[in-house]
Amino acid sequence: MRALSSSVTLCSYDGVPFLMHDFTLKRTTDVAEVFPNRTHLDASMFTWAELQQLNAGNWFLSRDPFGTVSSLSEPDCSRAQNQSVPTLAQFLEVAARSCRLVLFDLHRPPYGHPYHQSYINTTLQVVQAHINSSQVLWLPSEDRELVHTADPELQQTSGEQASIHELTVGHITRLNLHYSTMSKQQFRYTHTLLT
Repeated sequence: MRALSSSVTLCSYDGVPFLMHDFTLKRTTDVAEVFPNRTHLDASMFTWAELQQLNAGNWFLSRDPFGTVSSLSEPDCSRAQNQSVPTLAQFLEVAARSCRLVLFDLHRPPYGHPYHQSYINTTLQVVQAHINSSQVLWLPSEDRELVHTADPELQQTSGEQASIHELTVGHITRLNLHYSTMSKQQFRYTHTLLT
């Protein structure tokens, strides 16, 4: 089963988990036009209604970060141009329908945010409502024990190398590492122990 990656999950000021590549909205949305005095703010300091006012697709067409825009059809360009910021729920529903695994990371909202302390529980509620937990590769290391206790079906995933003991204690069943960080021998040994 192939995994879909969601960039980073953030929590809006009013508690809606959403997807964003960056922690601010400046590079990938038109926040400078819609909210010119707030471009420097963490993306999670916007309400969901405010986030829905932003265009999250024009930047891709104008900057062409992968040099692929010329290969897009006119309908594809139109779809890309009209993208909005997606919720985590929308992303999970797509993954659930296509029977895909989901790998995502979380970003803690800044101090003073209403969900600064509860963003993990808020995210877990959305996960449990929209996808089978066993399809989720849970990457965030913060409060991993609490998360495992709340939902043991999540596939605890580490983005860092660790000893087999640390992986076992952390309930880690998957690794998300760059291929060059482990030798073939280390990979085989770890794979054997985790499966």
